[in-house]
Amino acid sequence: MADYMKAVGDDGNELSVEERNLLSVAYKNTVGSRRAAWRIISSVEQKEKSKGNETQAGYAKDYRIKVENELQKICDTILQLLDKGLIPKATQAESKVFYQKMKADYYRYIAEFRSGDEKSKAAEEARKAYADAAKVAKDDLAVTHPIRLGLALNYSVFMYEVLNDPDEACKMARTAFEDAIAELDNVAEDSYKDSTLIMQLLRDNLTLWTSDQEAGNCLERESCRADFQRCCSREPQSCFAFAMPRDKDVYFAKLAEQAERYDEMADYMKAVGDDGNELSVEERNLLSVAYKNTVGSRRAAWRIISSVEQKEKSKGNETQAGYAKDYRIKVENELQKICDTILQLLDKGLIPKATQAESKVFYQKMKADYYRYIAEFRSGDEKSKAAEEARKAYADAAKVAKDDLAVTHPIRLGLALNYSVFMYEVLNDPDEACKMARTAFEDAIAELDNVAEDSYKDSTLIMQLLRDNLTLWTSDQEAGNCLERESCRADFQRCCSREPQSCFAFAMPRDKDVYFAKLAEQAERYDEMADYMKAVGDDGNELSVEERNLLSVAYKNTVGSRRAAWRIISSVEQKEKSKGNETQAGYAKDYRIKVENELQKICDTILQLLDKGLIPKATQAESKVFYQKMKADYYRYIAEFRSGDEKSKAAEEARKAYADAAKVAKDDLAVTHPIRLGLALNYSVFMYEVLNDPDEACKMARTAFEDAIAELDNVAEDSYKDSTLIMQLLRDNLTLWTSDQEAGN
Repeated sequence: MADYMKAVGDDGNELSVEERNLLSVAYKNTVGSRRAAWRIISSVEQKEKSKGNETQAGYAKDYRIKVENELQKICDTILQLLDKGLIPKATQAESKVFYQKMKADYYRYIAEFRSGDEKSKAAEEARKAYADAAKVAKDDLAVTHPIRLGLALNYSVFMYEVLNDPDEACKMARTAFEDAIAELDNVAEDSYKDSTLIMQLLRDNLTLWTSDQEAGNCLERESCRADFQRCCSREPQSCFAFAMPRDKDVYFAKLAEQAERYDEMADYMKAVGDDGNELSVEERNLLSVAYKNTVGSRRAAWRIISSVEQKEKSKGNETQAGYAKDYRIKVENELQKICDTILQLLDKGLIPKATQAESKVFYQKMKADYYRYIAEFRSGDEKSKAAEEARKAYADAAKVAKDDLAVTHPIRLGLALNYSVFMYEVLNDPDEACKMARTAFEDAIAELDNVAEDSYKDSTLIMQLLRDNLTLWTSDQEAGNCLERESCRADFQRCCSREPQSCFAFAMPRDKDVYFAKLAEQAERYDEMADYMKAVGDDGNELSVEERNLLSVAYKNTVGSRRAAWRIISSVEQKEKSKGNETQAGYAKDYRIKVENELQKICDTILQLLDKGLIPKATQAESKVFYQKMKADYYRYIAEFRSGDEKSKAAEEARKAYADAAKVAKDDLAVTHPIRLGLALNYSVFMYEVLNDPDEACKMARTAFEDAIAELDNVAEDSYKDSTLIMQLLRDNLTLWTSDQEAGN
């Protein structure tokens, strides 16, 4: 985005407000991710130094310098663009202040990571640019103008953080805030929200700066702190900033984790586990995360489907209970296969190769956990056998932990947590479960002052879970409330909070495929849901409204997860390229192409179904518009990830389908009809994002919104909620597309 906007800035013309904002957003985000990375890596470097780990500190230093060079290059690029083109060409006061403030900000960013003379020089350049901007703002912009207020915010942060002048910073922020308060009644309506938001930030900074809190708490850096905290809440070894992957499989596993494609992550980490070497701590944790998520989604699905099966039985719906049973068995077979795979890997490779006590306990606990998962869904002898294997593995892990790990060690505490849950839920021994959890908790409490600093957070978190389980187990609540199962309950509650028409209690499906599709939806297994609904679409009959909606939900979610993955992997690919990491960029490219092929296959499947069956069979105007819009949407998705002629062809097909849908909608659907409004929403987004025609996009969205507003009193009661929701989205898009706010909105 920054490259494109630099090209726009280089073309010799003054930028429009929209272009100016796009440029700002592009560079702010480009530099922002690196500022956050720089802070994290600098913190790691200091921690390693304080621990006397000179080698690791050296690695962190090398990585910090690499990030600093990237930051310097980005800042130099935008500063050159500002000095040689944008500032000299600026004719309006708004633009002059905007660009001088931008110049000051980027010199401030340089001052943050440089030292000595370089820091002083950058700080002085920032000070001069802020002062120049302030002079123009004072002469030509209202005290409530968002750009003037934003300047005061950033200038005061600069005084506080870079020049270490809290008195001047507070004076500056207070003056800007009080002047704006005095004129608040006169603020322009279109900028009221922006102005009051920045005023709030000024006031918050004043509160923080005049309190006993550290200076680093200023609001301007909250987002960076959030990045820092999010990274630091992970296991350190799983962050890219700390170590480069040793091979392609580990790197792909990390990519898959970011893209939330855990089945593939598990495959990659199994390959690492199979290569004959003992796993590093990082690799061990990646393996655990991969399989925990892979099996976790299916455990949640199993509980949901089992619950549906029991409800159908209790209502005497034997046919539907049979369908649910078939689906439950299918999920159980998947669970068994996953558990067998990781258990074989543990028994034949990881456990025998483990040399450290930590690893021995980690793998034995992992073995016990996966036998416990089998015991959850099996019955009879299979359940008993799995439970006994779990008990033995937990006992083996506990013996090593007792001999070699501190009572406050996170792995030992995690073992106590899971072992006690096993005693309570699988062996139905609440007394032993409570005894085990209480002993672990009290032993750790007694040694809490001696807990290692790097594991304090993890240890205390697990101790909290132990205590919470004890509270629940010794109360009158049901046994199933134990904390280890909270996430599964959340899945169930999320399902049960859906609109009634998607819940089994309200309508019976007409056949097995529809019923399985509904089960798959509740279990969030959308690929299977799409397969079932494709079978329904292929059977030669026109779909009912319910079936049509199920089809849409299935494919929307199936393609949606891959669109999200594609964006993440594409971003990683670009970052690796920008860092000169050609090998890693190549890995990311291979993975991106894999996802693109999946996307293409899904889109081709639904488009073929629409063209050969659903569109020709549609007899009602609603269905005709619905399917043509759906066709257009999937061509739009193809246009998102393709390029060149393929992109142009997909975009043209999307345009034609949207136009065909719009023609029928105009003739036969009310202006307040949700399908007509949804068409206007997606069509306008297509115009804006794919065809780059903001004028037509705004015209289309505005017409749809205003026409619907005029007829709002006549909207059907059963569609009022849907219609007004889409109208709100149309209005929000219009506000964003036509406002002076930064394009990042």
